[in-house]
Amino acid sequence: MNIYKNHTREKEVAHQFYIQAKKTIPVLAKSLGLDVSYFISTNYDMNGNKLYSKEKKKQMNLIKQSICYSGGQIVEGVNNLISSVRDYRDKTKSNSIGTDGYMKKFDLYKKSADQTKEKASRWWRDNNSRTSVDVKSDKEMTNGIAKGTSTYSNTEINISPLWYHRVYKHGLTGVVYKGRPCFVLTATPYPVRRLQEDNIEVHKVSILHSHGGDITMISDMWLASFIQQEYLCNKEGVVLKPSERVLSVSPELRRAETIVSQRIGRNVIGNLLS
Repeated sequence: MNIYKNHTREKEVAHQFYIQAKKTIPVLAKSLGLDVSYFISTNYDMNGNKLYSKEKKKQMNLIKQSICYSGGQIVEGVNNLISSVRDYRDKTKSNSIGTDGYMKKFDLYKKSADQTKEKASRWWRDNNSRTSVDVKSDKEMTNGIAKGTSTYSNTEINISPLWYHRVYKHGLTGVVYKGRPCFVLTATPYPVRRLQEDNIEVHKVSILHSHGGDITMISDMWLASFIQQEYLCNKEGVVLKPSERVLSVSPELRRAETIVSQRIGRNVIGNLLS
């Protein structure tokens, strides 16, 4: 490979240089009647290498004293080649299969946790800006809240990374209950055939109700919803637009069903009049 003609292909050039340097180092060392360990021993940064030897370092210093400056630069050149090989390996290893850096790119739970924290925090800023919250999301986390020790402390909201796919993506993030916007913490599908025939979905949910900055979790609520538009994702599974739904939440399924049906009717009339 001609490096000059292909200098714009940086990754390929760097790899070719690494291969050639790896071949050149033992040849240069042998031509001087030495092996690689002598050069490693003169490199302070490689003190922890198993080939590093204080005795060989002393011997190399004596050799450099007995030759001219230009000859000494040959020794330094071999050291520079060794350093470049080491640096290339470290850089390649940091992004290689099996390392933390590589695996994080494909850790779906890590990506979902980041997306969950971002979308949930934004909802609280937009709908309950005066409520102090600290959204946390982790693979092993149990859904719930942890209130601070004082009135002015943040309330920790612990959310499973799956919230992004089970709640946010389906447009179930927020509902209105008792005249207040409430955050949907969990949502479990609860199929009801007679409602499915009318395109109404039912979920069993837990919601977070905020009043005066105090957050309360209300469990075992019924959430009825009518899909107006499905969610939109890109090829990587990132939600470009969550579902649009008509929502209603209540402790009683029949009540949730009645309210969502009324809202659907009002939307239809409103569309006809507009």
